[in-house]
Amino acid sequence: MLVYLDQNHASRMAKHRLGQRGHEAFGELYLALRGKALAPPSPFHVLETLYPIQGPEEKAGYLLPALQDLFSELSQGYWVRPWQEVAVRQERGLSREDFLWRGGSWESPADLSSSPIATCEAFCRGKAWGGGEGKSWP
Repeated sequence: MLVYLDQNHASRMAKHRLGQRGHEAFGELYLALRGKALAPPSPFHVLETLYPIQGPEEKAGYLLPALQDLFSELSQGYWVRPWQEVAVRQERGLSREDFLWRGGSWESPADLSSSPIATCEAFCRGKAWGGGEGKSWP
């Protein structure tokens, strides 16, 4: 099973593993996933952990090693590819190899220089949208 963990859930699992109180339910989630699911980090996890406002020097703090350890255990070394690569590969149909790779790192945050929404809009123009005939992207 492949699971994408929202940053909030990953952070709360990491906090539980550090022994912080109030995150017990996320400890249960961790136990449910461990050994049964592949939960790789993505460049968005790096962005949200290290680069949200100030930059990596001011943000990383105590949680970075705990997140790295959590994802190391749950990812089997895989990372989610950058969204731009996944978007390009989707046109021909998406396989596991198109979504996952071993080339990610905690040094490479998501690139938001071009909006994923703008990319999707350009890709979807003129294509059926929402599963209904006659519906297309505006």
